[in-house]
Amino acid sequence: MSDLILQVGRFLFEQPPDQQIPLDQLYRALPDYDQVTIGDVLHRMHMQHLIEATFQNDPIRLSRDGREAWNDGSIVELTLGIQYVCDRYGPATVHVVVMGVNGEFGGSGFFSADYPDRIVTAAHVLRGKNILHIDNLNGQVIAEPPFIAVIPENEDDVDLALIQCNCPVGINPIRIEWRDDAIRGLEPLIVLGYPPLPNLRPGLDHIRAELRQIAPNFRDERDSLVISSVTLPGSSGGPVLTRRGRAVGVVEQQNIGEYQGQNVIQAFTATPARYLTKLREPTPDAL
Repeated sequence: MSDLILQVGRFLFEQPPDQQIPLDQLYRALPDYDQVTIGDVLHRMHMQHLIEATFQNDPIRLSRDGREAWNDGSIVELTLGIQYVCDRYGPATVHVVVMGVNGEFGGSGFFSADYPDRIVTAAHVLRGKNILHIDNLNGQVIAEPPFIAVIPENEDDVDLALIQCNCPVGINPIRIEWRDDAIRGLEPLIVLGYPPLPNLRPGLDHIRAELRQIAPNFRDERDSLVISSVTLPGSSGGPVLTRRGRAVGVVEQQNIGEYQGQNVIQAFTATPARYLTKLREPTPDAL
């Protein structure tokens, strides 16, 4: 279905923005697909406000949102929805197993399309620890030491890091959402990671969430994403995805208040992924 969505999107995008296209013309342009299948795609696109149509769904044209989605390459993700995003980009999320002074610990990370053969994670997952191995969502080891990582020198720096690691064949790396206005309050989000659960082997966890707010922190005035969900240790470094399948954030802090003896707030924070531009790569650390 993704191929058909792309063909429908391309055909409609190539038409003048203010021109509505009769369905018969669309059917003739896509002779390899029957009308029922094309109609299913159009229904899905209409439900996501990617096309505009008359009451009878004839004629049609891409909406402003649809043209934007075509331009930024997210029309398939928006049409097929959150389950498609999880299926396509879940395998890019990895389990980063480290050894520190308190023993073995697992964090999360993800292969980045913007940083080829790099895993994005949280700096606090790696700082002061050695990486033992990196596992995929099936629990298979995909990389072992030695690793080269880029970690900010100071703990007060941005809580982001990169690990050099070859991306396995067949994995769809996750693109970074660079726009600072890409999400708003109540925007639906997907959080992926590897929190340990009692009596279970670590597996890829999927959490539906919403953005509560974007707030600057007191320490350095950098923004944090406040997200309405609960995470567990081990989720740190995992991606926070938009409906477009873009990483808008990286999990940094577990449930707010948990470590201050306060009442735990049903929220956690994430570092905006756009802050990856603040990382410097001249002096990588061997882990």
